[in-house]
Amino acid sequence: NVDVNARGQFDVDFDAGVELETFSAVSADVKMRSDISTFGAGYTFFQGRKTTLTAIGGVRYLYLDVEVDVDVQVELEGEFTSDVEGEISGEIEVEVETPFGSGRTSRETSTEFTGGLSKNFSLSLEKQLSFDAGGHNWDGIFGIQGATKLDDKWTLLYYADIGTGDSDYTAQAKIGLSYALDKFDLTFGYRYLRYALGGPALDELDISGPYVGAIFRF
Repeated sequence: NVDVNARGQFDVDFDAGVELETFSAVSADVKMRSDISTFGAGYTFFQGRKTTLTAIGGVRYLYLDVEVDVDVQVELEGEFTSDVEGEISGEIEVEVETPFGSGRTSRETSTEFTGGLSKNFSLSLEKQLSFDAGGHNWDGIFGIQGATKLDDKWTLLYYADIGTGDSDYTAQAKIGLSYALDKFDLTFGYRYLRYALGGPALDELDISGPYVGAIFRF
């Protein structure tokens, strides 16, 4: 969630009656990028003829960057009871709150009127705001990793972990296959990763999809 608040304040100084109406529109373009890395070590506690099971312990790092572009437009329309001579001033203030920071900006404008002006009046104000904010989480994790050989080339891989720390909790599950080549194994499969962040703006983060990689053994 990204909260955008736009406020307009207008002061009028006229020697004539005036009725004012305001019309506002707010549009926001939000982009989020995440970098996630898991570091750990394992202890093999089961070694069978085809299956190997390894206990895993380590940490997971999450970095989130949020880029926000906000455009605020305010239309001010007035109708005067007679020809006027005076001044109108206005201010637009925009405040944007993201999970890891906030940006704030404002713009002021004023216009003077002289006698003989039309009774209908309009004023347009526009403000753009662009900024980015980021934050990171460290969580300890523990889990299990398994491998079951299907034949000389193919191996079934499975992995699951859970942890906590800066996040309320984080969990990951993977299942895939590896194919043995001369110097490394080619691997592919499906991964699901979940974060329960419990933040005021960003509560949960779910990432899932296919993956491809390589396994090197030393």
